[in-house]
Amino acid sequence: MLKSKNAERSAYTRKLKRAGKWFGCSIAAVLLMMVMTGIGLSQEIAKMPVVSSLYNWWATAYDVKVVGDYAYIAAGETGLFIMDIRDPQIPVQVGFCSPQGTAQKLAVKDGYAYMGCFNGGSYSTLYIIDITDPSTPTEVGQYLVIGYFKGIAISGSTVYIAGTLIGLQTLDVSDPTKPVLISTYRERENVFGVDVRGDYAYISAGGLEIIDISDPAKPVLVGKNVNYPSEVTLYGDYALLACVANGFRIIDVRDPAKPVEVGVHEGVYAYNVVAENGYAYLSGSSKGL
Repeated sequence: MLKSKNAERSAYTRKLKRAGKWFGCSIAAVLLMMVMTGIGLSQEIAKMPVVSSLYNWWATAYDVKVVGDYAYIAAGETGLFIMDIRDPQIPVQVGFCSPQGTAQKLAVKDGYAYMGCFNGGSYSTLYIIDITDPSTPTEVGQYLVIGYFKGIAISGSTVYIAGTLIGLQTLDVSDPTKPVLISTYRERENVFGVDVRGDYAYISAGGLEIIDISDPAKPVLVGKNVNYPSEVTLYGDYALLACVANGFRIIDVRDPAKPVEVGVHEGVYAYNVVAENGYAYLSGSSKGL
């Protein structure tokens, strides 16, 4: 069963902002919720009211991450916006940073935002931005790549970037001012999403691939599933796959060498997925969020 609206109302706004896009820069209501139980999948539809809408002169909001009281928005050509969301009904802009390029992907951890921007031609840049003071985000480092960002994940002082022509690149950011390339997996190939946990990276590249990264300098393929996700999100013992026209799929990854599909919903055109408290939130072109 769906959890009660009263129990979820205080938390679901934060979850929405993690879903990757504010369509037209608007915080929308949940239209589709997936409830995962055990290794199965049950589905219910719930309509909830819009909590707030935010309109600005941003070109496009490509990615959103929420940490504590703040939402961090990769807002296309206009850069990084930082919003105070302590009152979900009145989000307030508190900070702004505009590196060169079109901001497309974002990860936030330990006082830094890692933002992937397209610079034109075949070039993109990973900008490292100090957000210790949300009112004055400051660029401190950058890393140039050939290709287009599709995903960024962080583990400790290591950043994993994925994208078309980028493959999966592993960077040492122990000194944020001087990111250093450690290794490349699927060099000059396309990787469309990445998530990391422990000694493994989970990527979308010719299907779901599970990579042993216990030695970051020597990534090794250990398991594969034939689905073709646009985004991979880890949740408990499962990898959640947004598979575009092939819908939403759940893969049991308890044995990284033998990932097994245990749930599927093909009624959505899914680009992005996040999960929390037994719910998966999907965004797509035909059904919104």
